Amino acid sequence: MSRPPADGVDPAAAADWAALAEADTEAWPPRPDDDGPSIMPLSWDRGPERLWGTYERAERDHYGLAGEVDWAALAPHDLSPDERLGLAYWFTMHGSFEAAGVLTFARALIAAYEAHEHDAVRRMLVTVTRDENHHDEMAMRVCRAMHPTFGDAMTPESELERAAMRNIAWVQSQINRYWRGYQTAHQRYGFGTIVSAFAAGEAAGTFMFGQLGQDSSHPVLRALMRLVARDESRHFSLATHLMRRYLPNISPDEQAAVLKNLVGSHAYFSVFMDEPNPQFWGHLPAGWVETHHRLEDLARQAGLAVPEPDQRTELWRGAFLRVKSIVDEVGLDFPAIPALGIDGDELAVSPDDVVVAAL
Repeated sequence: MSRPPADGVDPAAAADWAALAEADTEAWPPRPDDDGPSIMPLSWDRGPERLWGTYERAERDHYGLAGEVDWAALAPHDLSPDERLGLAYWFTMHGSFEAAGVLTFARALIAAYEAHEHDAVRRMLVTVTRDENHHDEMAMRVCRAMHPTFGDAMTPESELERAAMRNIAWVQSQINRYWRGYQTAHQRYGFGTIVSAFAAGEAAGTFMFGQLGQDSSHPVLRALMRLVARDESRHFSLATHLMRRYLPNISPDEQAAVLKNLVGSHAYFSVFMDEPNPQFWGHLPAGWVETHHRLEDLARQAGLAVPEPDQRTELWRGAFLRVKSIVDEVGLDFPAIPALGIDGDELAVSPDDVVVAAL
């Protein structure tokens, strides 16, 4: 029985309501568009209970940076100007990749709805996008505390400041190239192919930020890195679930694309988390590496335990061995990564191949 319109409704509207109530029920609801069912769900298929549990953990772990971090305890006045510059540089570099991660996972979230993924995947991608935003906000807050004008609005007052800004500007120009490739990848590949390539970056993030959270001597920076590492561990859980689900079932050409992007993730993030790999970064500007190492040293002096080169190699190796175990599990041959001491078949990866990577 239909519900009559409320008192005060326009008579014409009331007539429309009555006509709708009397309409032939077989004509309702309207037929979906020819391109398939609605992107909005008519039901909520939870998906695997283990992944749903990871989503609920993400909700329990949720934190607010404005009220739950003692930002005054950063105490920039206790650091030298160069140490503050080192931290501003490192966190701006970090924020560049985290900001790209917001866009990367937001686009993957849309693709999950387009692919009519189950609820746990969609909701996990919401939390991952939110986490990436938090990590970018962390970077912004530390940078602003250490060097309020660092960035596009800064007028460099020293050669080191000028060199730091050149380094950042160059990296951001190259990240734009990644973003163009990622957008194209969504036009070329399905959801399963895209998300199967996320695992390498998330594994590396779990290892790298876990080490920073363990070894950093500055209490606020240590606490921030532990929050990031906790988030990254959940992201890796999602990435491995998606890889196990999709990688065995996509075409051989798509599997090859995933393997190239797994290997390429190391090349993409190497400029921030290792030594710059020419597979993505090509020929670096003169003085880039020297400036980068100098500023990393200053960040270490300020209490952020940026891993030394040999430590980074071991962290990356551990991350990729975890990813390799999943690739082996689904019956594919993991490619060689000589720089990390991982054997396998040689796989040529060009900068244009690196289109899916997320931290």
